[in-house]
Amino acid sequence: MAGSLSTAICIEEESMKVNELVYSARQGKWDTVFSILKTHPHLINTIPEDRRWGILHQAAWWNKEDLVKKLLNLPACDSRIESKETMSEVGETGGCTPYEIAQKYGYTDIGKLLEQHSSNLVTSEQLQELPTFHIQNNNDQLKGVCLLRITLSSYKQTFCPFTFNKNKPFAEVMEEIFKYIDTNENWSTVKIKVCDSLYTVCKPAVRVLNAVNTKEEFYATIVNVYTNESTQLYTYLNTALRRQDDKAYIPSAYDLGLGPYILMFNLLLMHWNKLAPDGVTTYRRMLMTDADCKRYQKGIQFVWLSFISSSNDLKKAEPFPTCVPTGEHAVTFVIDNQTTSKWQPRNIEHYALFPEEERLYPAGGAFVVTDRSENDGKTTVHLKLLERGLATG
Repeated sequence: MAGSLSTAICIEEESMKVNELVYSARQGKWDTVFSILKTHPHLINTIPEDRRWGILHQAAWWNKEDLVKKLLNLPACDSRIESKETMSEVGETGGCTPYEIAQKYGYTDIGKLLEQHSSNLVTSEQLQELPTFHIQNNNDQLKGVCLLRITLSSYKQTFCPFTFNKNKPFAEVMEEIFKYIDTNENWSTVKIKVCDSLYTVCKPAVRVLNAVNTKEEFYATIVNVYTNESTQLYTYLNTALRRQDDKAYIPSAYDLGLGPYILMFNLLLMHWNKLAPDGVTTYRRMLMTDADCKRYQKGIQFVWLSFISSSNDLKKAEPFPTCVPTGEHAVTFVIDNQTTSKWQPRNIEHYALFPEEERLYPAGGAFVVTDRSENDGKTTVHLKLLERGLATG
């Protein structure tokens, strides 16, 4: 949302709606559920901070074929959604899909419906067709904050149990949120909720985060698990962020499960004083298709929706693991970071699993192409970091 006012209003409104949605499903008030989904279809896969199941889990539990069919017929319904860690009368039901809930309760017909369902959400093949950048448009509603906004709506009491100042730019509201988390023991509640939600996507990362005992350890480990390739967390979350560029974007269950971690990680990159902004020139190498490479033309302004890895040493700027269109066209980005901006890259070497002289950009950084050259089939693109990124008003 480009305007801070509209974003703040959406978070306040959606916070009430998402809680009413899931609570109504639990109570069997399905007229209310479908009434909310009619105006807020993007909330269908949410599991808010104080709930363990989503509405499709609840529909399976109620053993109502008509309800399950109606939900599965909604294009955004993600039947792969997993529950948070929890127990019920049939034992452990954490990490269960609605199909597995139906199995545990012996609801055979419901199980068959769920087993046969194929999600209409973006596939990995379709993701490859998305451009690597989001065009920066002055009239754009900046849907890139959509996942962030829904996360704050679903976890408002955890991250921001206060009334937003609707006259403040959204970037300043984000800074207020970090100050709240950083005060007293508020971080410990955030840790619990981040782990709760992340359990549905990446259990190895949850085990590491659960082991920390201090605020400093929590912050450091949030950064560290991102750099641990064995968890594939960086793949999951950058896929979630890039999916926002899809014209028919509705967050999947995986996207929403990652939401609290993504929010916390981005807050640290932008506001934690142990990760100071770095104005050095950085380098990023990528392999991409010719069609995608041609989009980076001189003068164009764009946003990288995901977290972006780079190096301050050209020799070490090997192609980083990414979730972007792959190809045989080698591109080197040379990035001027002198502009004072919350999106300047951060030196995360001290907290990374391996020291690689990596500089990491917060999600949503905006850039302009200042030059472009071709040499022996290789392309060099010069970029300049802009002051305002995706979440500013």
